[in-house]
Amino acid sequence: MTREKISLLLFLITATTICRLNAQPVTGSEIFGFFDYTNSSFPAFPHSSDARSCALGGNGVALTADAGSFYRNASRLAFADGNSGASVSWNNFSQLGGPNKYRMYQASFFRRLKANQAIGVNVRRFTTGEIYIAVPRVFPLILLGKRRLTETAVDVAYTRLFGKYFSASVTARVMQSDFIGDITMTSKGGYAVSGDIGFFYQRADRHLWGKPAKVTAGLALNHAGGKTRYSNSSEERFSPAMLNIGAGWVQNAGMRHELGVYVQAQKMLVPSYPIYVLDSLGRPVPLPGGNGYQIAAGKDPNRPVLSGMFGSFNDSPLGLSYDMKEIFISAGAEYWFAQFIALRAGGNFQLEGYEALQMLTMGVGVRYNAFEFGFAYLHPTTYDRGITDETLHFTLCYRAKAKELPERKKLPERTE
Repeated sequence: MTREKISLLLFLITATTICRLNAQPVTGSEIFGFFDYTNSSFPAFPHSSDARSCALGGNGVALTADAGSFYRNASRLAFADGNSGASVSWNNFSQLGGPNKYRMYQASFFRRLKANQAIGVNVRRFTTGEIYIAVPRVFPLILLGKRRLTETAVDVAYTRLFGKYFSASVTARVMQSDFIGDITMTSKGGYAVSGDIGFFYQRADRHLWGKPAKVTAGLALNHAGGKTRYSNSSEERFSPAMLNIGAGWVQNAGMRHELGVYVQAQKMLVPSYPIYVLDSLGRPVPLPGGNGYQIAAGKDPNRPVLSGMFGSFNDSPLGLSYDMKEIFISAGAEYWFAQFIALRAGGNFQLEGYEALQMLTMGVGVRYNAFEFGFAYLHPTTYDRGITDETLHFTLCYRAKAKELPERKKLPERTE
């Protein structure tokens, strides 16, 4: 048996062990928190699962390619080394933040079809214990009941190189969400279909201070899809669509040293909640006929998908300037020593918004032969921390060696 086959077998055994050890559901006694019943469906999936991305402040659209490239921008897979690769991730949200625990698991695999084409499959699952659901942004809180939430998504992606420096990808996704509990309202599991479109640019022939460097850039539209209905009522929730744009610079600083710097901007393409007219009990006042609520400021969030996505840039009840403050900015730096151990740090922040958040991130990576292990720790610095409070991320990657793809030598990097 070849070394590559042995490495792949060890990876599969380790991945299976991790999933079996951590697939136990959180019991109801562990959860007594609140889950924001927002205007977006599948609220967990916009969060990153890959430890490398998390340690770099959530950057993902312009990171150099690896086996975990599914996150944010699958077009990065076209530049991945080798003819195949796989990764498995485990995330433990709110590890140190008290009883509110949430867990996410992810496994992905990609295979190169030709020197310039690749396909991939990705599976994600998010679980909670028993949580309370409240009417969003109404005070005092109006509880709707308790739920146990599970969300599952299966992605299939295709990516292709166009020339030496540019790639594009399309991703199709099927998502399923279950609400199980003792709530009185009629509810059911939600299903949705969404997709991603991604673009990636990479050149490895740049130079700075006499040393080789690499420049990257990425653009991706994620989770664009139809609405999801969780009950028999007419209310539907938007898919958590988002627009990401980013860039990176990777500098070789010697035989054993490499430093990468990345920056990314992200905007959720989901309608903002308006300010509703409230009655004496603090509850939204229904419209005549019961189809929606009276709005004091802002726009009705119940509108067509495209109108909701593009209108999200100018639908805040506080004006356009407030919409622009809802953009997340992420920055991160990664240092590799001898391509063996990596130190990573970053952060992301939002100037202001409904979910205003500032977060510091850090992590490490270790590479040995065909394997790479990553760890990340997220520490929010704001009071309203949400499920990202004290989050731990673990990722194990396997990648086939580049020497298994001699045909890629037909695409040498151009030197200037």
